[in-house]
Amino acid sequence: MSTDPLARVDPPAAAVVTPIATFRKRSPDHFDTPSGETKLPDVASIGSTSATTVGNTSTKPFQHDPGAATKALGLLLLSLHLLRIGIDSKELSYAERVAFGLEFATVGFKVLNILREAKAMPPDKAPELPPVDVTKLVADMQGAIGSSMSIAQRNPSLKAMSQTLEILNARLAFDDHAHRYALMLLLMQLLLEEHVDALVVLSELIDEASARGHRQIVQAACLARLRILFSHRRWDAIPAALEDLAAAIGWVDDHAAVLSRDVWNVSCTAHYILLRCLWEARVGRDAVVKSLLKTAYDILDKAAVAGTFERFRADGGVVTSLLVQSTPPNVLYILTFLVTVICRRDYMGPSRSCKNLAHSRAVREWADIARKDDMWDVTFHPAHSAAEALAWQRQVQRLRADAMLEEMTARVYRCEVELVDELFGDIVRHMRENGLVPDLAPHLCLLYGHYAHILGYDAAASRYYLACKGLILPGSELGLVASVSLLAVLGQLVGAPQDHETQAVVNDLASKCAASSSAALNAVGQLLACLTDGHLMTSKKKLSAAYDICHRSGNNILRALVFAFTTSTHLTGSEDRILKQLETGREIAAQMGGKDREDGVGLVALGLWFGVKLKRWYRMNKRDEELAAARLSVEAHGRRLHDLTQHGAQRFPASSSRLTGLAV
Repeated sequence: MSTDPLARVDPPAAAVVTPIATFRKRSPDHFDTPSGETKLPDVASIGSTSATTVGNTSTKPFQHDPGAATKALGLLLLSLHLLRIGIDSKELSYAERVAFGLEFATVGFKVLNILREAKAMPPDKAPELPPVDVTKLVADMQGAIGSSMSIAQRNPSLKAMSQTLEILNARLAFDDHAHRYALMLLLMQLLLEEHVDALVVLSELIDEASARGHRQIVQAACLARLRILFSHRRWDAIPAALEDLAAAIGWVDDHAAVLSRDVWNVSCTAHYILLRCLWEARVGRDAVVKSLLKTAYDILDKAAVAGTFERFRADGGVVTSLLVQSTPPNVLYILTFLVTVICRRDYMGPSRSCKNLAHSRAVREWADIARKDDMWDVTFHPAHSAAEALAWQRQVQRLRADAMLEEMTARVYRCEVELVDELFGDIVRHMRENGLVPDLAPHLCLLYGHYAHILGYDAAASRYYLACKGLILPGSELGLVASVSLLAVLGQLVGAPQDHETQAVVNDLASKCAASSSAALNAVGQLLACLTDGHLMTSKKKLSAAYDICHRSGNNILRALVFAFTTSTHLTGSEDRILKQLETGREIAAQMGGKDREDGVGLVALGLWFGVKLKRWYRMNKRDEELAAARLSVEAHGRRLHDLTQHGAQRFPASSSRLTGLAV
């Protein structure tokens, strides 16, 4: 007998051919013709015969072995046991040890696949498998792969097996859901940095976490997806994303007290409410926004009373089971104040109670509170670092800049020009110190254009509007606002019905505004459309639609503009209705800064417009007492207008104001 080991592996050629030859001799009727040619069996005879006789042996149809999975798993476990004995042997060479480790990992993956497939089967159809300690098996596989890779990487001759081991190692890591979650989040972060859509990755993460029942992962991923949709202006997908997040956190409107003691739920629910407020305010549902903001403040206050924020700060706000950095409590308050300002934009009332001014001041005050236990700028948790503390500080400064811009907007519309210049200098200084100029320069240019526009300096206003459009991408909503403002400051809206080119431009802007999901832009679109509509009835319908949007969304400035237009062009209806519109418009204008002044003058342009209209109406209807009061009001507005033009001459000395002739 040969001692060659290959003889035990590869049988001789005769041994391979013999069974075929024997088979042919035993089956002459089916395969051999008298001439020795091969004869194919009759298909019909095969189909009509329940069993085919081959010699003296009967072959039955295939029947599935119900215990096949159990037997296969048993054989694989036996293989792992034998391979473990081989790995533990001291007599193996480097190549043999690497080969054993490679084979152990390969067989281990087969065992894991069987267990995974059996787990996915319905309980009534799943096979009864022997118990397997999956945790120990994975640990043994990691040990075998690690020791084999350390050997293979030191031996160039084992490069092929080293590469295979690296693939198995990556596959083993990817089979662990924690590693897979981390890889998905890393990929999402890289895609976002490259300004690429990362929603597909988040959808995969949500699906897998939902299948595994990892509720907090689903909540965090749904929240991240919603924030991405807002930042990318994907308005069409936001309602569905809000519903998904609400379902993930189990949101109902009356369970704030239950949430106040849970750190994770407080953070997730607060972010959900704030993002939903932004959406509801955008579509013009002011009543819903008021209710949601009340709930948000209630949750935060109850969490503070219950000591949740103290526990929050004690561990740095890191949820250890997920290692997720939650928003610091003071930043959560800053966000809530800022969302309140943005969603409501209520510029009426005295300065001490004007919501925009009060909440803007609150943002600036809370931004100054940056204690270490609030901002975590020292390491309370291993996940914190100095770079993350600096990133938090930058985000807070960005929020503070947004609040300052909102405050300046309120000051401009309230004609508090004495405070606008000082605040404008503070904003520019703050933006430069914190590197925020590239992000906020378009908004600042638009706002300063409004400032010049209100003072009547059209050349300066148009220059800032053009600068705003030049700093942003075409087609954005901010650019649409700048285009409408530029059209107004150039006086082209006045002659729009007679000039066909201007009419086409106005109609184009009106259609773009109407196509937006923003309630404010929809109202502006309706107002623009009625300017070029020559039919009285359709024009009145558009004005009525604009008024309904303004009333529902709480936009008092646009509501006053609608009243100003209806009382100048569509002077129809009962006397009481006309009078009510004029008096409401005058009251809105007076509420915007007039409560802080002795003369009661607020938004000067609208106040003067409604004052002159009311004076004429009182004269026509012989109401002498109201006429005298209206004359005094018009004179006060004229004096205030003179003061504004004088102030504007110092700010814009190179141009003149178109309001100069109106000042009396």
